[in-house]
Amino acid sequence: MPPRQSDLSVHQAPWYACRLSWRYWSVLLLVPSALAALVIRFVPFSQPMPLFFQQAQNLIDTGHVSSTFVASGYSLVVATGLRLGGILGVECLQGAMYVALAAAIWLCLKRMAVSDEHALIAALVIVAYPDVLITVAKSWDVDLSSLLFLLTFWAALAVITSGATVLRTTLLGCIWGAGMSVRPNLLLLFPALVFAITKAPSLSSSRTKNWTRRLITSSLCLVVGGGSLAAINTGIHGSFYWPENGPYNLYQGHNSYTIGSLRTSLTGEALVARALYAEGVDYSKVDLGSASMRSFFTTHSIAFARNHPGQEVEIAALKLLTVLRPDTKTHRVLSPFGIVKSLLALPVPVWIFSLVWWRKYKWDSIDWLAVGFAFFYLLPFVIVIADPRYRVPLDLLALMHTVRLWGRQTPSSTEKAPSNSNDLPDEATN
Repeated sequence: MPPRQSDLSVHQAPWYACRLSWRYWSVLLLVPSALAALVIRFVPFSQPMPLFFQQAQNLIDTGHVSSTFVASGYSLVVATGLRLGGILGVECLQGAMYVALAAAIWLCLKRMAVSDEHALIAALVIVAYPDVLITVAKSWDVDLSSLLFLLTFWAALAVITSGATVLRTTLLGCIWGAGMSVRPNLLLLFPALVFAITKAPSLSSSRTKNWTRRLITSSLCLVVGGGSLAAINTGIHGSFYWPENGPYNLYQGHNSYTIGSLRTSLTGEALVARALYAEGVDYSKVDLGSASMRSFFTTHSIAFARNHPGQEVEIAALKLLTVLRPDTKTHRVLSPFGIVKSLLALPVPVWIFSLVWWRKYKWDSIDWLAVGFAFFYLLPFVIVIADPRYRVPLDLLALMHTVRLWGRQTPSSTEKAPSNSNDLPDEATN
């Protein structure tokens, strides 16, 4: 049996994607830098989640974060910015992450075989996404989690297009582990990473050797990802920990007040205090991360799911709708800001339409990888908690993949791709 060849036209591309002229890099870096500078200059800094600043100050004062209730990866960024220059330091560091996000989008598009010019234009348009841009002036983990999510996708693209070497797999694991230090639910991306490794070009004609190598490579990715997460969490906290807010989040999404909370507030947390009061628990007097409360949350969530299967189906559908719908917590749908929020919710529906349209032709491994990333990213929000703000990384992925889908010159271009890797163009020469 001959070695498996990639079905992708970027098979021979180097792992770092491709060369780019200084003119492209200048535009790619300067335009987002200017946008970030404008936000820093004219948008007042806000703290929608003060806990991040509390953890950051704790890290500055004591050298570690004492709380283990939530993930602390983003708090490390805030603490670094505060050390460098106070609030302005935080904003500048987040501005740098915003610029890096533009570069990550461009790298992903190039890995998806989009031309230099189209990738540059698309990257600049996508990174101007308002919910991403405005985060430069917020203590909010949206930009960092989006950056690490897209870098994980890029590293998976490098594996699926150029091969699962030790270097690429190690890089993939490191970025994935860093992502979990900010958003622990990125753990569920592992099946998509295994898919990338499985679909990577093989070097041996032996099926047994190929599957053995893929098993070893997948294990390496898992070990490196866990090691990266452990190193970051240990450095921040002083010892390894897994955030303890999982049971609390589970309870938000599985109690008798969840449906009402999602409908009125677009989040399950709004009526948690009332749900606890109905169970005889005073929300203001308990430690939500204590062992007893974690046991309480887990036990009552499972009991609710078992006793109300019909409501569970409705809750799951409502959570999915909540994540994908416009974020109208503070603005009515028909207000100017509400209309803008409605337009910002279009990337995923447009992407789904594009997927359905192109499904009549053969999807390649990159298409399936994008679908896998989207599915496993959404899954925990359907199972546990939901909020429209969690959709931002998915929107960016949807926009990038939509560019790729509609950028194909002809419907049959992927079907007519050369099967011999020697005939495939080198992305570095584009």
